[in-house]
Amino acid sequence: MGSTRTSCASGRCGWCSTTLTSTGRRWEAICSVAEKLGPKPEAVRLWVRQAEKDSGRRSGATTAELAELKRENAELRRVNGILKAAAHFFGAELDPPVEEVIRFIDEHKDRRSGQLRWGIEPIAQLLGIAPSTYHAAQTRQPSARSVVVELRPQVLRVWEQNFAVYGADKCGTS
Repeated sequence: MGSTRTSCASGRCGWCSTTLTSTGRRWEAICSVAEKLGPKPEAVRLWVRQAEKDSGRRSGATTAELAELKRENAELRRVNGILKAAAHFFGAELDPPVEEVIRFIDEHKDRRSGQLRWGIEPIAQLLGIAPSTYHAAQTRQPSARSVVVELRPQVLRVWEQNFAVYGADKCGTS
């Protein structure tokens, strides 16, 4: 007739054991608990099933295993997103220069895949540079060559405005 269970199957309330003992029917117990707690009976049934899986009385993935699978899935989505963006960014280049990788990291470090931020370290590791290389490049002074490349349009403008008569020495001081 009735069950003699002494603890709640769901672990969330104290009514399951009393109701199961008095009625002997699982669904009636679930409906009774749902009515007293407020959620739908189906939600309580799923809680009971998950509690049974967690305690080993039912086969299936436990709550901890499901959480680990969700974390793995999120990490794989992040890696996939980084690799897709990198493939698009670098095109057919198999071994991009470090400067290009650093520019890619700058542009993508704050992106998100679901809840996970891409960040500097995951991108750097996937693209084959050390995170310290990125940080060193951020704090390093620009090289003389890069400064000349940046100033070249301005020097040409000054040279052309002065009818192309200035030499290199005067163009730099105008």
